[in-house]
Amino acid sequence: MADQPPAPAAPDASDDSLANVGLAFGLVCAAGASTMIGAGIAFLVKSTNHMFMAGALGLSAGVMLYVSFVEIFTTKAIDGFIEAGYPVNEAYQYGTLSFFGGMFITWILDLLCHGLIHLQAWFEEQIRERRAAKKAAALAG
Repeated sequence: MADQPPAPAAPDASDDSLANVGLAFGLVCAAGASTMIGAGIAFLVKSTNHMFMAGALGLSAGVMLYVSFVEIFTTKAIDGFIEAGYPVNEAYQYGTLSFFGGMFITWILDLLCHGLIHLQAWFEEQIRERRAAKKAAALAG
């Protein structure tokens, strides 16, 4: 039994990883409560202004996207370039280029998808017109 490694020590209160647990838990609870209150208001109020609700939904989606993108941008991309050995200035440059490059690629893919949808609708319209023309020719002829 003397050959066993010692048990890991319990983290103390001064450990940085545990210092803000209460604050983090409180913020998560506040965010959940805010979501519940907002959903309750949306479903309980009968005379809903649809323009206001659309604007509020757009604003909340924008805030969530901003928070997510900033988290990805700062902690993942830039820290990844720094850990790969790039200087801090270059890491910010490459992280910024990667971020906006990804947005550009997403925009191009969005345009491509919309173009394919419109192309499909055009082909379907051409098929309907040809069938109608054949049917009219058969009835006339």
